[in-house]
Amino acid sequence: MSFSPLPDILRSDLARSRGGVVLELGAGDGRFTHVLAEAGADVIPLDCRLPCPAGGVLGDVRALPVRSGAVSLIVTANLLHHLGNAVAAVAALTAWLECLAPGGCLHVLQDDPLADTPARRNDRDLRDWLARLVPSRGRLIALEELRAALAGAGGPTGDRLAGWSFGRELNRTAPPDRDAVLAMLRGDGGKPDRRTAALAAAIAQDGLDYGWYWWARWRGGAAS
Repeated sequence: MSFSPLPDILRSDLARSRGGVVLELGAGDGRFTHVLAEAGADVIPLDCRLPCPAGGVLGDVRALPVRSGAVSLIVTANLLHHLGNAVAAVAALTAWLECLAPGGCLHVLQDDPLADTPARRNDRDLRDWLARLVPSRGRLIALEELRAALAGAGGPTGDRLAGWSFGRELNRTAPPDRDAVLAMLRGDGGKPDRRTAALAAAIAQDGLDYGWYWWARWRGGAAS
């Protein structure tokens, strides 16, 4: 998951932020931290697990150790499905917005469950399979689900979707190695359950493709 290419609007905000700090939430193993750094960002990664990427902060994204109005740019990639459903994600987003300085931006990037080819459907189903095994992983959240939850919750200004913009990009990142995925699904000489066996057969036939990802951007009023 490298989200390649980055959305133009994110590249523009990263360029404007040079000289300032970009806070990356849910940095994980630092793969996306590296992508942001290559784009010229001075990144502070934050994650709740060790090891955190170099120069990172150990913290909970549900209760950020950041004072109100302290950050000009927050970026997060493939984090929302670890928070639960779209309603839970919106609750977290609302809290993150309070950490932004006037004129600040929040960017959210998320793999899309939209599956318009067999290989993309296999990737979505693989993520659902992983969500069954790992309690901290939920199913992927669709852009339409997030928009609906945002509209229902209202925005920080009370204008529902005010300040938000959205889009989709086709991820050109190479998919994971098929043989490694099949070995994981088939186990070490064991007999997978029917659902796992069916997924392995589909991947063996049609492969994997990351497919689409969606982005959401919120920008506050201009700095004074």
